[in-house]
Amino acid sequence: MAALNGFSEGTLGAPIVMADGYWGTDTFDIEVDGKFVKKVDVASAVLDCDRVIVLSHAKGHLHGGIAGSLKNLGIGLVGKRGKAAMHTMSDVKIDPAKCRGAECSKCLKVCPVRCITMNGKAKIDPKRCIACIQCRSMCSSIGAKAISVTWRPDHEQAPWFVENALGVVRSIGADRFYYVSLAIDISDKCDCWNVGPTLLVHDIGIFGSRDPVAVDQACFDAVSNAEPNPESMVAEVERGTDKFAVAHSSKDPKTGELLHLAETQLAHAETMGLGSRDYELVTLTRAQPEG
Repeated sequence: MAALNGFSEGTLGAPIVMADGYWGTDTFDIEVDGKFVKKVDVASAVLDCDRVIVLSHAKGHLHGGIAGSLKNLGIGLVGKRGKAAMHTMSDVKIDPAKCRGAECSKCLKVCPVRCITMNGKAKIDPKRCIACIQCRSMCSSIGAKAISVTWRPDHEQAPWFVENALGVVRSIGADRFYYVSLAIDISDKCDCWNVGPTLLVHDIGIFGSRDPVAVDQACFDAVSNAEPNPESMVAEVERGTDKFAVAHSSKDPKTGELLHLAETQLAHAETMGLGSRDYELVTLTRAQPEG
């Protein structure tokens, strides 16, 4: 998939390494005192890094308001278990009536921990299952849809990947990380979508910091204060408005009020000690200094 999208050793001049291994289970656990997460399955490749440059595409994200350094840490540098825990809130279940049985067995082949057995119908060992939902994806792709999970509500997911990010940073120390965020091609959709949505604002620039909270806050503020694209869904909003909240239109299920998920994410990250929302913006240009 990386090569199909232009990322290869030939184009980058460096090898492509899946940090959590082929199956997403090559990890080591870091304990955190989070509100939601107590143990983070950090990708093992992080241990071998003298320094980590986290290169992110700053844009919107339905589950967190803004996707940037924090999301890249808390999703990109954890294993299958940590990724899935953000999205789901129950054990993986199989409906025997829908299972196609031994003549299919495709779920067995994609299970990274081999916790599925087949005795007429597929059965999952809940003690060994890491809830990566690879089996569900496969089952749905062939149309059987025998495997199900309970999805975590969109507005509850950001705190999970923030606490995952804390475990990643603690694994080798915050001083070994540097963050670069590209505030270009800014839409309300995460890059995992297979569409090219209309941009909310035009390109702003490149942000860099040793603080993941500060760099995400700076990107968020820049997008909020930017002139909206007149052809986008936020064309009528005023400068200073949370454009991602307007675009996502996620509402609190109890009050019906618009949810500002970026605010929730950044505030929680600061509370967890990942960094500060206060920052000093230093602008660099190509202009030659006088004298």
